[in-house]
Amino acid sequence: MTLFATLAFTPSAHAQALPTGTFQLDTQVPYPCTQAHNGGMFYAGMQCMDATITGCGNAQIAVDPINLTFGYIGPTSPNGTVVLFSGGPGTTPDADADENYNYAAYYVSYFQVIFVEWSFPWERANASGPSQSILLAACRPATLLHWLATSVYHQGTAMCAQGSSAGSAAIAYSLSWYGESSDLTNVELLSGPVLSQIDQGCVYPPPPPSDWVCPADSTYCTVNTTPWLDGPGYQTNDQAYIDTWSGLQSCGASGVTQAEFPQWAAMSIVDGSAPNANPAFYFPNTSKHGWLCSGLQTSYRSGTCTESDYCPNNSAMEGSYWFSALNGAGDTGRNVTGTLQCYGPEGVSGGIDPD
Repeated sequence: MTLFATLAFTPSAHAQALPTGTFQLDTQVPYPCTQAHNGGMFYAGMQCMDATITGCGNAQIAVDPINLTFGYIGPTSPNGTVVLFSGGPGTTPDADADENYNYAAYYVSYFQVIFVEWSFPWERANASGPSQSILLAACRPATLLHWLATSVYHQGTAMCAQGSSAGSAAIAYSLSWYGESSDLTNVELLSGPVLSQIDQGCVYPPPPPSDWVCPADSTYCTVNTTPWLDGPGYQTNDQAYIDTWSGLQSCGASGVTQAEFPQWAAMSIVDGSAPNANPAFYFPNTSKHGWLCSGLQTSYRSGTCTESDYCPNNSAMEGSYWFSALNGAGDTGRNVTGTLQCYGPEGVSGGIDPD
C-alpha cells in the first residue's frame, strides 16, 4: 500500500509546547551512506550526513547529547520530503519488518526521502544511569524534524513523516508535545503510537482484549474498518524495551509496584506531564493516518494464537488511545484503518487494506 495521498494546509494550533533542542551538523560534506555504520540499511544511492542533538531535557532530568546519521535521496524537483523513522530503538535506519526500504522505492520518484539512524535508543534520555523520561527524550526526533523542515534538505512543499511502532511514537510525541504540527503537513503512523499510555501497557497481569478499537460510534475510522477488540498490555519483548527506556524494571511483571504507574503515565504521549507544558491533540494543518493491525481473534493474550493467525499485539490499542484523544471538531484530517491479516503482530505493511 502507498500511504501518502491526502495533504492538508490549514493553519496550526497547539498547546504550550516543550522546546526542541539544538541541532548541529558534524559533517559539512555528504558521503555515500554505504560508508555509514549500518550502510546496507540505507536506501541505495543515499548520501549521508552526521549530526549531534543537544539541549534537551529540563531541571529535573538532563537528556544526554545524541549522535545521529541521516541519509537522503530524491528526484530533481520533489513534491516534498518524507522522513522515515524505524521502529524499536531506531539505531538502524530500516529495522526488521519496518520495510522503510520498500516504501522508499515508491516515494523516491516524488519526494525527498530521508532515513534516520540514532547512535543509541532515542527513547533513552541518558545513555546510562537511572534518570529517564521517554517524553523528554522525544525532544530528539522533534528537534530533527524541526531542523529538517527549515533546512535545505527539505525540498518541495509537503513536509511528511512516517514511522512504524516506536517510530510512530516519535512522530506523535513531536506533534503533541513539541509543536511540530507547525512543520508537518502529513504523517502516517504504522502500528501505533505504541507509547500513548505506557502505564496501561504495564499492568500485571495483562488485561484481556476488552477494549474496542474503532468503536461503532467513532468518526475517524475508514468506512470498511470493522471494530475489533485489543488489549493494552505490552508483550514480553516490548516490556523489556519499556524497562530500558523508562529506567524502571517491572513493566508487565509480577513485581510491579503502584509507585511505578504514575511515572510511566508521566512520560506517555497522552497522559504525560512536564513543567510549564501541556500536550496538544488538535492539528488541523496536519493530515494524520493510522494503520493498526485488526485482529479477529482475541486469544493471543492466552498464548493460543500463533503468527500464522495474524495475531496483533497491543500496538492497536495504544494507537487508539492517541487517535481517540485527538480533538475532532474542525480536524478532518484524521483517519484510522484497521488493517486485516497483518503479517506478524505489527505487520500492517504486509496486510490487507479493507478500503
